[in-house]
Amino acid sequence: MAKRKPDTSEYIPEWDEGTYTTGAIQPPKATKGIVVVLLVMVIFLGGICSALGLLNIRLLQELMEATQSTTPIDVNHGMETLPTTNPLENLEIQAPSAPATPKLQLNTVQSPYYTADAPNTMDAQQVYEANEACLVDVLCLTYLSETEAGIGLVLTEDGFILTNCHLVESAKRIFVTTADGSTYRAQLVGTDSFSDLAVLYIDAQDLKAARFSTNSTLKVSEPTFAIEADRYIRKSKINSTSRLFSSSTQSLSLIQTASGSDTGPVFNSYGYVIGFQVGYISRYFPAASTMGMGLVIPSASISRIVQTLVDDGRIASRPCFGIQTEAISKVYQQYWHLPGGLLVTKLEEKSKAAACGLQEGDILLALDGQAVSTNQDMYAVLYNKQVGDAVIAVVFRNGQQFTLKLVVEDKASFR
Repeated sequence: MAKRKPDTSEYIPEWDEGTYTTGAIQPPKATKGIVVVLLVMVIFLGGICSALGLLNIRLLQELMEATQSTTPIDVNHGMETLPTTNPLENLEIQAPSAPATPKLQLNTVQSPYYTADAPNTMDAQQVYEANEACLVDVLCLTYLSETEAGIGLVLTEDGFILTNCHLVESAKRIFVTTADGSTYRAQLVGTDSFSDLAVLYIDAQDLKAARFSTNSTLKVSEPTFAIEADRYIRKSKINSTSRLFSSSTQSLSLIQTASGSDTGPVFNSYGYVIGFQVGYISRYFPAASTMGMGLVIPSASISRIVQTLVDDGRIASRPCFGIQTEAISKVYQQYWHLPGGLLVTKLEEKSKAAACGLQEGDILLALDGQAVSTNQDMYAVLYNKQVGDAVIAVVFRNGQQFTLKLVVEDKASFR
């Protein structure tokens, strides 16, 4: 008897739902609401950013309106003092006048030689507590109505303060807050961008002056304590007591520590100042293009530099263009579609830069083919030039670019 072929239409397989399901059978949840909320948040944040941008660029708008001249760059024009809208401008604090011919007497001491088992050494906290009274906070208002904060060190009881040049060189107003919480308007006595040191003066008495080591006892591997702008104490050690940095025209002998910042005084384990951090100068030297190298101007050099700054306001033989400049922030660049550069905020009337047509309010874009977006970029060019050398500058004014020759001059000539 022949086998009957099964009727497949009647065959119903027994599927195991738990084993063979291929995914959830419920419809996906709607995401339109989440997208709408995210869009609203983005629009809201964008509105806040736009409002802040408008507030922050108001000064630059006034500046650009004040320099509407499209006259070629080689024609000499003048411009009034740059305006500002920062509320610090309204403070009724007048800058003091430093004594006419002061003789700075730094509090110098002969530090003991350091050994691992030396008595009377301090840890980081003890170093800070021993020197807290001679530290000051420095607040600067720039010509673009921005603020910069840093740290300073009391040099003398009658109001002379040491700080970094890069902090104050673009400042229109400088304020100093001492350890007792008092705030003073400061006079900028002198600056030296090459050593990154500057001297301020405040009308105050009975300050606690820092104690400076003579540096004659420094040893490699000796511990150091750097106090930075936020009062962070960075412990390190000396890698070199006399590292020489040279450009074509200038040289400096520096202490180098294993790690460091770019600002603030450095102390040894006895609580004496051995120097001041000057990380920004590393940009001036091709072999040291990285900041944060722990570069320190020794106390012995500080003593000579600050007295010269008090006497003359500058160091002779330092090359310059006779101008003061300020970096343009990203906010201004993006809002006004400006290239990065240096805003000319001050111009020596008798400088050759003024004679060839440079104006306050112009923007330096490049020097000898090198883009300049910070003051250190400009110095990197300057400190490889001799007085009398010509530098080709690209200048932005009123939406146009011009070129002119800037002649390197001696800072001492503008005293």
